[in-house]
Amino acid sequence: LWGLLIVHQCYQPRRWQTDEVELLQEISAHLAIAIQQSRLFEQVRHQARQEMLLNHILDEIRASLDVQHILTCT
Repeated sequence: LWGLLIVHQCYQPRRWQTDEVELLQEISAHLAIAIQQSRLFEQVRHQARQEMLLNHILDEIRASLDVQHILTCT
């Protein structure tokens, strides 16, 4: 459950028309899609940050290697 969509009429009981119910169902479906896309976007953004950090660490490791020593050992 991500949230609730509440629609009510306070001053008297209401008989909802079929088209009103269908509209609310459509709105709910679109909101659910938007929320899911937002969650996926955050996951991708988090993964991208992790990959950038890993690439930075690998670059630092590569930069610290002694190239002459590596070439003489192979």
